[in-house]
Amino acid sequence: MSLAFFVLTLMTAIPLVGAVQAAVPADDPEAEIIAMEKAMLDRWGTGDTYAFIELAAPEITYFDPSLEKRLNGREAFEKFLAPLKGTFRVPKYEMLDPKVQVYGQAAVLSYNMIDYDETGKKSFRMNVTEVYARRDGRWALVHSHFSITKPQVK
Repeated sequence: MSLAFFVLTLMTAIPLVGAVQAAVPADDPEAEIIAMEKAMLDRWGTGDTYAFIELAAPEITYFDPSLEKRLNGREAFEKFLAPLKGTFRVPKYEMLDPKVQVYGQAAVLSYNMIDYDETGKKSFRMNVTEVYARRDGRWALVHSHFSITKPQVK
């Protein structure tokens, strides 16, 4: 599987974090975090890798099936994703059974994702776990982990 194909199917979009946060009551962190993630996935689907980078805290850690080890820090995260900007398109995705677990100023979002190709066929299935921390009134992504659903183990 090519790195570009994998990354194109990973995540997807965030219009403006401020706009998303304003549209969701601050007293509903579950809805706020899901809205941020969906907005990121929407932008990602257009090839906008910065949608994902913009969510990242400076100390983000990131696991991805195309990598041999964890990425540490926003600089490494951006170095990995930025070159892919505009090189792919994910016209449709499904976020299945999202669950947000809030623990004070931290929250864990987990869901299954299906990406579809241009023909509308299912092209990729992922398990997603995102860990957010609330700082200065804003949720920031501190850890992200994508794994292939039911990978073929050799």
